[in-house]
Amino acid sequence: MKTETFLILQPGPPISEGIVRYLAEYAETLALSTLRQRLAALAQWHITQGFPDPTKSPQVRQMLKGIRVVHPAQQKQATPLQLRHLHKAVDWLDKQAGLAIEAGDYRSLMRFRRNTALLLIGFWRGFRSDEPARLRVETTQAEAGVGITFYLPYSKTDREHHGSTFYTPALKQLCPVEAYINWITVAGIADGPVFRKLDRWGTFLI
Repeated sequence: MKTETFLILQPGPPISEGIVRYLAEYAETLALSTLRQRLAALAQWHITQGFPDPTKSPQVRQMLKGIRVVHPAQQKQATPLQLRHLHKAVDWLDKQAGLAIEAGDYRSLMRFRRNTALLLIGFWRGFRSDEPARLRVETTQAEAGVGITFYLPYSKTDREHHGSTFYTPALKQLCPVEAYINWITVAGIADGPVFRKLDRWGTFLI
């Protein structure tokens, strides 16, 4: 009976052949990354037991190479955010911010203003998910109706940490400059990280 369980093989000459048969059996049903993970577990077991790593044999390497050619892995990419979806999200955040103002709910207002700025700045600048966390107020210059300049001390493509400066103009709609000014104004921050966590009481967690 065919099983997907990957058993630890006893050390000896036939081990590599068994691994090759396993790879051939599941090449069409399992992703190459999954097969590699299982080989890594098998290799780790053998190494910790003091045995040679059977996954490094030429036969196994050749089989993996063949699987990669015959069953190339598709790169999973996130679906880009459409402008209409951005409009919808920002409209909702603005509406909630207005309700928070009417209710005198300062804590909620801060969250909505922060999230709006984070969304618009991230969208128009195309920042990676971790990059907005490195923006600082003292190295950000914003002028209403004109534009905003950001300084990023390092990024994935800036391996030597030279730093990069980014400029984004003001817009009539979905404006990142307006969103940024609204956020730092309601937050009352003049230095430190631009985007900060807030606890349930509206206190910054830096």
